[in-house]
Amino acid sequence: MAPEVALSKLYNLSADVYSFGILCWEIFKCEKPYDKMGKSTHHRDVILGNVRPCTRNLVEDCPKLLINILEECWSVNPLTRPCFDDLARVIQEEAYNLSQSKNSTMSRSILMMQRSLHSLNGM
Repeated sequence: MAPEVALSKLYNLSADVYSFGILCWEIFKCEKPYDKMGKSTHHRDVILGNVRPCTRNLVEDCPKLLINILEECWSVNPLTRPCFDDLARVIQEEAYNLSQSKNSTMSRSILMMQRSLHSLNGM
């Protein structure tokens, strides 16, 4: 959940972009980003303190472009988060580039991102 939603502030579609970025991190890492945090720690560190999941050891072959996308998705400022149209374009381009490589693990992760975006665009 985007911080602005958790704080009961006005929000828009950029809150879903935040959630999409967190979900993609979960797909790449195969774990929950804040699983070891209690509610009060999560509120203090994530909602108020702007702590985000670590991308340092995300996936060995994860392209820097995708790491940048995730970090943009969970930006503190909702106005600087990318829109879904831009995300779809970049992810489709990256999926094509990865389909030309031999990295099947990363290609599957990108395919999941594409499918997630496709289902969101149908809403």
